[in-house]
Amino acid sequence: MIKKIFMFLTLVALCLSLSLFLDLTDAYQTPKVGDELPLIELPVPKSLEERNYLGLGDKNFFTIPKIKADVVIIYFFSFYCHFCAMQVEYVNELYRIIDKNPNLRKKIRFIGIGIGNTLQEVDAYRKAHKLSFPLFTDVDFFIHKAYGEIKTPYFVIVKIKEDGNHKVICCKYAFREVDDLLKEILKKSSI
Repeated sequence: MIKKIFMFLTLVALCLSLSLFLDLTDAYQTPKVGDELPLIELPVPKSLEERNYLGLGDKNFFTIPKIKADVVIIYFFSFYCHFCAMQVEYVNELYRIIDKNPNLRKKIRFIGIGIGNTLQEVDAYRKAHKLSFPLFTDVDFFIHKAYGEIKTPYFVIVKIKEDGNHKVICCKYAFREVDDLLKEILKKSSI
């Protein structure tokens, strides 16, 4: 009888452990189209130009849905990622196309997040690749974990809804066809 009770309790403990493991793995999944991203607080940039670009006030922190735009393109990179360095050419081209179009410039914003990178590494990456949009650090991998430990370079494109919420409309691990990506963004965001 004691042996049966012990086996039953062991089975219950195993089921509870498996359930807890599955709950934890669900909490950290790579973003998918239709998802809302975890609301991660990022520091408001010190640069007035970057604060104005994102439409942010003087608060200390913000979340992505607070960016004054219809669409936000989030570029996940690492200073040490060879593929990220190869991708920057296309990122800059997409940024330039959008920035040259007055209608799109008002509606689409870019940010970059340096996975595992310090402020010095992010600044060096910005300078080396002539990036013109705000970049943030994720030195402790907090954002990386919250977004499902995505590989770099990775792009998550979100549509900011009128009610202040947001929805993922596109996810890409790198891209080369800039015009195709822009068409996809415009179609999925209804801009």
